[in-house]
Amino acid sequence: MYEIRLLFSLLLVLMGAPQLALAQTLSVQDCEDIVLRYGIEPQECSTIGPDAAQPVAPSILTQRMVESHIFFKRGGTRLDRNAIAQLKKIARVLETKPLSGSCLKLVGHSDSIGSVQANLSLSRKRAEVVSHYLGNILGDPGRIELVVGNGESNPLSGFAPEAPENRRVEILARKCPLPFAGKEPFENLEF
Repeated sequence: MYEIRLLFSLLLVLMGAPQLALAQTLSVQDCEDIVLRYGIEPQECSTIGPDAAQPVAPSILTQRMVESHIFFKRGGTRLDRNAIAQLKKIARVLETKPLSGSCLKLVGHSDSIGSVQANLSLSRKRAEVVSHYLGNILGDPGRIELVVGNGESNPLSGFAPEAPENRRVEILARKCPLPFAGKEPFENLEF
């Protein structure tokens, strides 16, 4: 029954049907499933429920930050539809010729709201969530060589420590070292 409702809702959206109160018939879960399964986000989904995504305003972030960071809600570790869409874009870029064999480092961050220890744990969990999802998309979780949480210790330049833009995971890529003895550990290499 759920599948039929989801497919019917998707067809209505794709056919450009009048609004038909889709916001009342699509749940947050329905919207997330449409994005995950079909790669589109119905306009009606952007205002549903308390989980409705609030994308970070790109006008105050540099293009590099927008392109290489995944942002989270306060206290959250759940990937919303904006984060999922961003991870899909990042995965496509990581599969292009110059980056197709790159190694990745994921660095979780938090704002300064809450205790230092809680923020450190939260930032690590965020990085692990991104690692799991991105590893599955790429089909090679081994490309993600380092997953760390920095807590609130490294806020974005130009933002207050409690700013929501600090709730993020940074994705860094570099050429993988050749697998032979004598190489430095990954942690000591610069990205």
